[in-house]
Amino acid sequence: PIAQLLHLRQAVLAQVRRADREAALLRAEAEAAARFREGLTSELRDCEVEVQTVREEVSKLRSQIAQQRAHLKASKRALEGAQAELDKQPQELADLAMARD
Repeated sequence: PIAQLLHLRQAVLAQVRRADREAALLRAEAEAAARFREGLTSELRDCEVEVQTVREEVSKLRSQIAQQRAHLKASKRALEGAQAELDKQPQELADLAMARD
């Protein structure tokens, strides 16, 4: 009976040591997972800041494009008006020449 109890005690102690090792491994894995999660969270925040910066830049570029389009349309209208004036001039010159003669 005493030998059986000693053997049982040793078996229980061996199981406790295995459980302790397993628990230590699990704690280490949990700590590594927590550090990994913190790293991902930090990267996610960085990405969110970067996305916001890009959105702001896109907004500014869209505004600049809209301004440039408006400027180009105004320039086009001015050029068309100048071209119309130039197109009238040969006729006006011809009319003046005829009037002089």
